[in-house]
Formats: sequence, C-alpha cells, structure tokens
Amino acid sequence: MAIDFDGAASKLENTTYSITTSGILSLVFWSLADGVGEASEGRIITLPEGGSSFLRHRNATANTLEFLADFTGGGSADGNFRFTANDNVWNKIGFSYNATATTNVPVVVVNGVTVTVTVVTTPVGTSPTFSGGYCVGNNTAVSRTWDGAIQYMQGFNVALTVGEMIQACNRPGSVSRGRTLFLRMQDATDVKDYSGNAGHATATTLGTRNSAPSAPLWPGRAGWQGQKAAGAATAAGTVFASRVIQSARRSSQGRVLSAA
Repeated sequence: MAIDFDGAASKLENTTYSITTSGILSLVFWSLADGVGEASEGRIITLPEGGSSFLRHRNATANTLEFLADFTGGGSADGNFRFTANDNVWNKIGFSYNATATTNVPVVVVNGVTVTVTVVTTPVGTSPTFSGGYCVGNNTAVSRTWDGAIQYMQGFNVALTVGEMIQACNRPGSVSRGRTLFLRMQDATDVKDYSGNAGHATATTLGTRNSAPSAPLWPGRAGWQGQKAAGAATAAGTVFASRVIQSARRSSQGRVLSAA
C-alpha cells in the first residue's frame, strides 16, 4: 500500500524539519503518476515546504519530471533539470544533487538505470540550502497537488552514489549514510519519520493506494525481527536435529561393538 494524492488538496508536510541545510541533497522514493497533477505541475516534494525548489511533473508534459533549484540573486535563472519517468507505472527514483556549484548537474536513477538529465536552465547566483521544512505531494499553499501515489520517501544530506541510490530504491531504509528522513507512507495514517530523527509529517486529505507494490523487508521494519527470529529458530532446530542424529548414530555404533 502507499499514500494516494488526489490532485486537488492532498499534502504531507513538516514546516520546520530540514532534510538538509547545506545545499547537498539526495532523495529516493517510489512514485506513480496518474496524470500531470494540479495546474499541470503536480509536485513530488517542495524544499523548503514553502519555497521555490521542488521536484514536479513537467508542465502538461507526459512521462517527464523536472527539478527546479531556487538560486538567489540570479533572477529567473534558477536551475532547471529534466528527466524521463513514465506515467501510469510505478517508478523507483533516486535523485542526488550538489547545488553548491552552479556547474553541477543532478544524478538520477530510474528503476535501477542512470538516466539522462537535460539542463534546461543553468543556475546563476547563490545556491539554495534546501533548509526549512518539506512538503511531499504538494506545496504549502496546496496549489500543486500530485495526482497519483508516493511511498518510501527517503531524504539524505549527502550526495549518494548511484549504487547507494539503487540500494535505497530496492530496499528502502537500508542506506543509512547521511539519511535524515524516512517516510514509509504505507497508508494515509503512516506519516512517521522512521529515520530516528523525528521529522514526522502532518497529513492533509490523504488517501490509501491499496494496489501499490511492496518492498523487501529491511532491518528495523515491523516483521523483519519476527522473520529473523523465525530464521534463528529454524537454524537452532536444524542444529538440534543434527545433534540428535549424531547421538543416535554413536549409540547404534556402540551397540554393534558390544554385540561383537
């Protein structure tokens, strides 16, 4: 299951907690776009929650996402970076961007493959820090609602490697380096930050997408410890059975020798 965003009024928000404060940002998540979203620009996430840096569906363009980075002092010359992610299917997306230099370009992984990032606008001015809260599935004004579903939103204050992004996509919660946010987003009530950093979100008009795929279990997730314990019990049982068999064999050998 996943959180469903209705394209009109949904959002998942923390107005004060920062995923990063340095301008170095990585995001890993699963998303499904049913359409282009509110105002044809539905947002996956806005950073900060009331700011002008965001990852969104490209304006009325199918199968396209873009990240706009709000560089100050550059007028309208914000960084604009565009890449392909198909609509109407689930995508596992990793996004890594070091905005501390205007020449840097984000690295993006979609479904385990590094994709081409098109630089629409090269940024000018002072880089954003991305600090000051976050808003998943919208902006704080509730005017750019994502139309579709999102789950396993993970935020990092470091530039993840391609390998780390692929790992975090396939096993959400398994990459700890620089992790500052982990929203499992399994249903409309699951808004807790599982990173241990208390970046919990507040929900507005969320739904539950029952048809969402499930990720493999990761250490710390409910169920994993039970699975681990069951595995340990099975292993212990195997060892015990082996010892019983060995003991029986020794006893049988002893009886044969006595009879001789």
